[in-house]
Amino acid sequence: MLPPHEDTAAAAGTALQPPSQVFRPSNQLLAALPQDDYLRLAPHLVRVRLVRDQVLIERGQVTEHVYFIESGLSLIVTAATASSPPLQVAMIGREALVGGLALLDPAAPASAAAVMQVAGTALRMSVATLVRCVDESQTVRAAMMRSVQALTRQVMQMAAWNASATVQQRYVWWLLMAHARLDSDDIAITHEMVSSSLGVRRSAVTITAAALQRQGLVRTSRGRVTILDRSGLEALVDMGGPSGATQRTEREG
Repeated sequence: MLPPHEDTAAAAGTALQPPSQVFRPSNQLLAALPQDDYLRLAPHLVRVRLVRDQVLIERGQVTEHVYFIESGLSLIVTAATASSPPLQVAMIGREALVGGLALLDPAAPASAAAVMQVAGTALRMSVATLVRCVDESQTVRAAMMRSVQALTRQVMQMAAWNASATVQQRYVWWLLMAHARLDSDDIAITHEMVSSSLGVRRSAVTITAAALQRQGLVRTSRGRVTILDRSGLEALVDMGGPSGATQRTEREG
């Protein structure tokens, strides 16, 4: 497999031609494609660096690009009204792509925003190009639709979980979901970031994190949470929480 182009200068939009070497995508959705189908997509992929708080998709705007996350975390956030604070409804890492819902109706405005919570990299492609590739290959279509279905399930499960779980359960599930999508036990987050994602007071997150630290399950420091005992965290929550939290997949590539 050939590697994608790389966006080496975001302002100029410069991309390098891919060298002729074997390349295995670290995004699991791309890595699972047959080689012929990946090669159909590869010439149109551009690797981009994504910083924390970067908005990938604007709510109410037509989605122009999809992002196959390689590293880092993106949150899908929305709000009940224009004046309501944003609330997380899903989390996407290297297992999927950001913007996949645009495949269902490329001309429709996005119903939620996508924001980077943990900095990383992604392979970017225009929605129009991915739609064309989906139309050309049943295998690509099936893979993308499975990803969209998984995201829909996560949104529904997250809604039910937010309505019924305690602050501790929601915080622990957030940590587990993030940990499952990252390559490190260290998660670069602040209490303010998590409280905003969960729609709870910062003080509630601080109290919960301190309690987990006393139990030896996590270690907290300024701007960082380190997972010390994943099994212990899982034991604190009902296994019926949001999908993707209980299994940590190995990095591919």
